[in-house]
Amino acid sequence: QNLQDSTRISISGQELQTIAAISQAKTEALTYISSLSADVQDFAGSRFDIVNTIINDPQDLPDPTEVSSEGDITNDYKLTPTQTTFNGATAVNAVTDAFTIIGHGFTNGEKVIYDPNGNAPIQGLDDEQQYYVNLIDEDNFKLTFDDSLDFDVNIIAASTGTHIFKSDVIEFFVEEILSSHQTYQTLILESGSESFEFVPGRAITGTTGANNNSAIVHSWEPRERRLVVSVETVAVGQSLLRIQFDETSVIDSDHASSPNTTIGVNEAAAKLGLGTATFSITATDGSSALTNLTALPEKQCWFHRPSVVNSSAHTWEYAGSGTDYNALPQNGGNTRAEYEQFEELPGRVYSSGTNELGDFKVGDFITAFNRTGNITFRNKVQVDELDALRLSLSDVA
Repeated sequence: QNLQDSTRISISGQELQTIAAISQAKTEALTYISSLSADVQDFAGSRFDIVNTIINDPQDLPDPTEVSSEGDITNDYKLTPTQTTFNGATAVNAVTDAFTIIGHGFTNGEKVIYDPNGNAPIQGLDDEQQYYVNLIDEDNFKLTFDDSLDFDVNIIAASTGTHIFKSDVIEFFVEEILSSHQTYQTLILESGSESFEFVPGRAITGTTGANNNSAIVHSWEPRERRLVVSVETVAVGQSLLRIQFDETSVIDSDHASSPNTTIGVNEAAAKLGLGTATFSITATDGSSALTNLTALPEKQCWFHRPSVVNSSAHTWEYAGSGTDYNALPQNGGNTRAEYEQFEELPGRVYSSGTNELGDFKVGDFITAFNRTGNITFRNKVQVDELDALRLSLSDVA
């Protein structure tokens, strides 16, 4: 019989063998990760237990759990958002689309993020969606979809329980890649190093012949004595070079509390598919900085790609003039350039196109005016080759 029949028959020999194999796999896995924390070991062991449980009875399959934010420590390194709580039943008016929160403290145009706090969302609002406050007075406000405050949120129905608006929410994003490399190596260390300790994210040093080595640990598999490292630069004369390890290299010490020293390398090979980057970051408010940085080194980080919109050869004709009869140019409709393209960090919009005048635009950085041929640049311009440079001021060249 197969596994899916288990709810209707007794457990067969084949299933018993599968359960025994999974139990053995659990034992092997826990031995392999014995150097990790008890929490990690408990989590890994529980995954094997779940499989064994559902082999016995598929009806015991646990409900799906949202774990995308499990262990998220982002808030340890940035300012805590302000939370404004309100009653989802009494603070919402589905007729006027207004919220009443006594002394809410919001300012006109302020960005807030809605959190139903485990309750059914207010109909018309989406969980974790950001909105903008359209102020009525110190106790009342409406919400809009963007910072123009022109597009009101339509509240369909209230909810129950305590809900939250989060404000002063700051995110950090990569602004510029300053340097990067893909020089990684896999090192097989000398026999006897199975009990040594190497911490991912921590630096090691060593020597290869007359040269020094510098590297950052990517991973360490003690049973195989396999150490994967990112090779960093060292000073060689007046230059900075990446000196790679080889079979003659010696690592100065590991990361144990009582370090093991003078560790030999038996094998060294290039490791593909990994990369190291040095980059700068910027906050979405343009000024905030990360906090508690002394506790950040050696922490594992995940990067999330922001929303990206790409549009080329786009046509903007009287953008923002409206959607009714009065939007027609002959009826007084006027272009609002800020409606042509909009992005909010860390999201990105990459676009090019023309407006109703034939002006060509690349993002909001370059505009070529059709009527005059003039080109304006809002950002720095790199010129690789230049035969002549002529500066003019009025009639003087």
